[in-house]
Amino acid sequence: MGPEKSLQHLGLEHSMLHPAVYLHPVRNMYVVAHVDDFLCLSTPTNQEWLFGQLQTKYDLKKKVVGRGFESEGCYLNRTILYNPEGFSIEADQKHVKILLSEWGMNDCRVANIPVGSEVDKMGTEGDAELDEKRGKLTRRAIARINYMAQDRPDLS
Repeated sequence: MGPEKSLQHLGLEHSMLHPAVYLHPVRNMYVVAHVDDFLCLSTPTNQEWLFGQLQTKYDLKKKVVGRGFESEGCYLNRTILYNPEGFSIEADQKHVKILLSEWGMNDCRVANIPVGSEVDKMGTEGDAELDEKRGKLTRRAIARINYMAQDRPDLS
């Protein structure tokens, strides 16, 4: 039985909004599952229950982030931080570094305005199709930006 079936066997139900999100209606527990990585939002008692149940079938590691526990953790390369005001999530910076490197922008400086005056003169006349290499690079960049937009609303 895989992790998804194990969660369902323990009484967790699929969210109607997303297939990777589970809810345990009695224990008031939310779990996000991505292959073999789990993120659980619940009380420490319920988290211990879930960990104990899953540990009978799987070799698990856990890290608890919150009041009275760790102040920082990681889930799917996103840093989860806790402070007295609450939780925050920092996006995975790896993809930003890759994009800057692939597009030759490692040494660029921040501009005070989002576009230069040359953009107005560019237009679309005479635009050529991208060659195969440039097209692949562009599609890869678009996929990375779409992924990063989950954590960076400014990119969407």
